[in-house]
Amino acid sequence: MSHGEHIPQHLSIAQMNRNDLRSKLRLAGVHRFEQVFAAILEVTGDVSILISSEDDTEAEPELFAGVRGREILFPDHQFTD
Repeated sequence: MSHGEHIPQHLSIAQMNRNDLRSKLRLAGVHRFEQVFAAILEVTGDVSILISSEDDTEAEPELFAGVRGREILFPDHQFTD
């Protein structure tokens, strides 16, 4: 999930469906899809839900090194890993 939008091909790669994702969002206290900056399947199998900041500060791109689909979150950033 990126900027409140589902990415169906990423769900299937993660072997998750929308119900699984919605459950993780609820557990993270999300009330609206628009609140979500990113949902990331970690190598441990956990799902990290990152909430968009209210003051519109940007997330640090290097925090997403090694994350599949990070170019969707940061289209103008050149990752080096």
